[in-house]
Amino acid sequence: MKVAIVNQHVENWGDEAAFLGFTSALASLGCEVSHVFTNSSRRTIQGYVSHSQANIFPARFTSVSDKLIALLVLRLPFLNPIIYLSKRYRHISRVLSSASAVCVGPGGENIGVYKDYSYLLVLQLALNNQKKILFAGSSFNTSDNDGFDAIALRILSKCKVLAREDISYSYLISKGINAKLCSDNALYLRKFFPDSFGLLNSSRNISFLQDENYTVFVPNCLWNWHPRYKTPSAKKFLKQLINTIFKSLSMYGKIVILPQTYPYPNNIEDFDMYVEEYNAMVIPNLPSLEQISVIANSKAVVGMRYHSIVFSALANKRCFSIGYERKITGFNKKFFGGLGILDLTSSSSFDMPFELPAIDKFPTPNIDLIDMEISNLISLHSSFVFE
Repeated sequence: MKVAIVNQHVENWGDEAAFLGFTSALASLGCEVSHVFTNSSRRTIQGYVSHSQANIFPARFTSVSDKLIALLVLRLPFLNPIIYLSKRYRHISRVLSSASAVCVGPGGENIGVYKDYSYLLVLQLALNNQKKILFAGSSFNTSDNDGFDAIALRILSKCKVLAREDISYSYLISKGINAKLCSDNALYLRKFFPDSFGLLNSSRNISFLQDENYTVFVPNCLWNWHPRYKTPSAKKFLKQLINTIFKSLSMYGKIVILPQTYPYPNNIEDFDMYVEEYNAMVIPNLPSLEQISVIANSKAVVGMRYHSIVFSALANKRCFSIGYERKITGFNKKFFGGLGILDLTSSSSFDMPFELPAIDKFPTPNIDLIDMEISNLISLHSSFVFE
């Protein structure tokens, strides 16, 4: 069975992990990933599909004519035939027609952040070719644009939709979408790449850590995109928070900083000062399997990124979560019992004093529950492949 994956976003190593886990699961079900339509750079996608030799195409379009066609057709469905005036869209349609099914890549927000009509038009082309479509464990939210949301929801209503956290699931149900709740596809890495935890011994990128005693800090390098964290009080609190984290972790030896966004640096915080002051080091642009290995061989983790919490769970590692969004608080509650977390989603978050507990007080994940969720993911994906 040939599967085309569309609208895959992997400009960070967390969504790369979800993509790698998902494509590995498809392979285990006898599927071949034939094409990937991505809105990410070729640099971050190439290695992740090399095992399947999939062809890679850009999913976003820069020409005025392509954007205009997308906007007109999606807003006025009776103009659907003009799609095929575009050479690019005709090519995409031919490619999609050769696939047995279409999957929307896991990770990212599939309504909201992208707000890209060409993104939706690729899905419309799949529907035009009468292909079944699976949203493979994504996040969903409003784009704050009623016209765009109406089109996206119209398309979603014709697809099988898996949401990777409670808040996305609740949003979809409130909009009348028959969605199912699943966990993040990165959890598959525990099943398909169990040897990744030992990469510290073989990867030249990280082998120098073998004899080190260290903790891991995964910062959020992109606070500036989030409106909640742009205020002066928020910026002041975050600076104090990061100082506290470094000061506390420095008591346990070296601190390894693992940025999860690509490329690094892309930060508001300048980590050079922390490297010098707190016996810290940055390992930039490290792919997900090697990040998991670094985490698995550490003493403990403080995670500000969603997938740093996921990776800690995969590695059965003690982790303190910085819950800057509800997807983090939700994952922590489910797999770490709601323990060891600073919840920044409430209105009074920036008024609270913060002290990081001792690392032996950080919670460990519920591994049995993770294994159950992996089985559930496989069941959900199997039902789509074999329906």
